[in-house]
Amino acid sequence: DIPAGEFREAWLSFALPDDLPAGRYTGEINVAHAEGHRTVPVHLDAYPFQLVEHPRKALASYYRMTARLADRARLLRELRDMREHGIRHLCAHLGIRYAQGADGKIAPDLSEIRDGLALLRQAGFGGGTIILESGLAALARMLGHTDLGKGEPGTSLDRDARFRQLAKQAMDRFVELKRQTPDFRLFLSHLDEVFGSRPLLEQYIRLSKAARQVPDAGLYITFHTRDERSDAWRAE
Repeated sequence: DIPAGEFREAWLSFALPDDLPAGRYTGEINVAHAEGHRTVPVHLDAYPFQLVEHPRKALASYYRMTARLADRARLLRELRDMREHGIRHLCAHLGIRYAQGADGKIAPDLSEIRDGLALLRQAGFGGGTIILESGLAALARMLGHTDLGKGEPGTSLDRDARFRQLAKQAMDRFVELKRQTPDFRLFLSHLDEVFGSRPLLEQYIRLSKAARQVPDAGLYITFHTRDERSDAWRAE
């Protein structure tokens, strides 16, 4: 629904049968409004080629699977389309979640990851690298830490034994999941572009120290190298 006087873009996807002959196809889209409707003509060109796997190159993409988990048909359709276009690796925005019971106890939950990996397997992504969210920043906030913002450096998290214990428990479960999932290469990520500011880098280092209690829980990091300080920060 679009309120009167506003402008919106709408992206339309068309799924074509594999055996559709090449050529131009015509149709129309009907847009309804308060005083009637408008018909918009559509011309769709089907080209005479088939997608093939490149022998040496692979593509990767960021893709928010969590926003689509409730709509499995759409999710599988989009994932299969990405896979057919050469994407083998995903930053999937699936992650370790932390649930707090009525007794106040917090436990890591990997069910979202397991569910998502089953769908990725169904869509043909087996063998690819999948980047997942560690959820450690969310865990820290559950424990009352407010020193994780990009502009709020702090050290109280380093002294929180409960945080370190729960982080280790989560990493142990993640490593066990990796052992049970040999058909994917799994890594965890906390943040993107951690050279954006000094406080952001300090946040990444604090969270990573907690994760590195379990060395086999591999971490994924992104950073730019456009600044003279980058070499020193990367070494750190």
